Amino acid sequence: MSDDVVETVKGKIRELSADAQNLLLVMAYIPNSLGVSLLKVLVNHGESSFDEHTISNLLKEMSDECMLIFSTESKSYIFAHDRIRQASRELAEEKEQDEMLLHISQVMLKFADEGPGMEWCLYVAVDLRNSLPSKNTNSTDLIKLNMRCASVAKSKGSVWKENELLKKALDCLDSSGETWRDYGISLKLYNAVIVSDFNLGMYDLLLNPYLDSAVSRIPLFLIPQGSYDPAQAAIDRVLKNGKSLDDKLQAYLHQMLCKANQASNYQKGAEEGCKLLNLYGFAIPSTISKLYLVKEEIKLKLALKNRPYSCLVKLPLKEDPIFHLFMEVQKFALWTSNAKLLKIVSWKAIAHACKRGMSKYLPAVVVGLAISTSSKGKVQTSVTLGQVALALSEKTFDNEIRASTSVFAYGLVISQLQSFRSCVEPLLQCHKALKLMGAAPMATIGSMMSYFQCYFAAGLELGEVTNMGKSSHFNLKLPSHSS
Repeated sequence: MSDDVVETVKGKIRELSADAQNLLLVMAYIPNSLGVSLLKVLVNHGESSFDEHTISNLLKEMSDECMLIFSTESKSYIFAHDRIRQASRELAEEKEQDEMLLHISQVMLKFADEGPGMEWCLYVAVDLRNSLPSKNTNSTDLIKLNMRCASVAKSKGSVWKENELLKKALDCLDSSGETWRDYGISLKLYNAVIVSDFNLGMYDLLLNPYLDSAVSRIPLFLIPQGSYDPAQAAIDRVLKNGKSLDDKLQAYLHQMLCKANQASNYQKGAEEGCKLLNLYGFAIPSTISKLYLVKEEIKLKLALKNRPYSCLVKLPLKEDPIFHLFMEVQKFALWTSNAKLLKIVSWKAIAHACKRGMSKYLPAVVVGLAISTSSKGKVQTSVTLGQVALALSEKTFDNEIRASTSVFAYGLVISQLQSFRSCVEPLLQCHKALKLMGAAPMATIGSMMSYFQCYFAAGLELGEVTNMGKSSHFNLKLPSHSS
């Protein structure tokens, strides 16, 4: 259908009654089907006053005019064609009904709080608020609304939508002239932007080696365009305006991650991470001696009060960003095979948790120590640490940390004493969870690889393969785990 059809439909809509036009214009801004009760609330703004019976009659009238059709699936009326919605939307924009849009967004916000499955109302509300002139909105409220919706988008795995909403909030903050005057909201927003930009940079870094060969087969809109430069810009703003080391920690941490990942220099990343930890008084030397290791192991036993690692499960859950730094430095130590540094960082993190309470990142730290312990032949201790890490992850509300911890625990630790077959399903579930969240690309890929490795090692049937009209079954039989 050409654009001329849209103009024709717009002319037909103009011939309708004012009430019918108003109903179509309201519906044009709502992507989902709507019931009569919700439509009544949306249409009743300003001097308008409709009851449900009137709304039902208007809907039937629009159906008779072929503007709407009744959906048997949703049990409600929807636009008969996308061009009709487009024509209604363009008419609404021509009339510049800012008051109507503000009213719709307020109603959508109210319905978004009514329970699960209504998150889409929040997206509609924030998009409408962002489209309004600044004079019709409160900048602080709009910034908070975009940040709230960005958090929902992240939880649903939509990392690009999250980034888009955070940038909208940042534009609103900059245009308000209140940047860093409202220090709390500015710091919170910039820290969120840093993490979001860094995550998109990770996707770009992971996909770059494959783009040259795959770009002809992948639609351009599916290829993330980005780098660590946007994250670095936000980092610079925080480092310039932050008032304390705690306020700058997120920026320092991600600056370290950007440099290490971009240059694949994880040794340098570990060194920078230790410098940051030393600013907090953890005193990690550049060269770790045997005597230092012995002293730190004694400190760990004192912190644990000679109890087993399982006592960590009883620690209260508290927000402490220093554990994120512990986790990242530990990863760099693992990737550079620096066993001594990995032990020291893990022990100090556990001792810190015994004093202050556990963070959501502690499970990842414990499972990292389990991996290192297994490489030294201490299998039973390694598996015990892996089980403690899984128990700790169940206490957190962060699904990404929980799934990432499970990947390492089942893929590299638990399978040492249990059959590969018992680890297959947990790894598959981890991969599904991480894939839906979309914020941990490396862990997502790692979970998929670990799943296939365990699947093959378990000797499971691969299924039916049809070849030349004949069916045959392949059953992969690999050596047992013990051998």
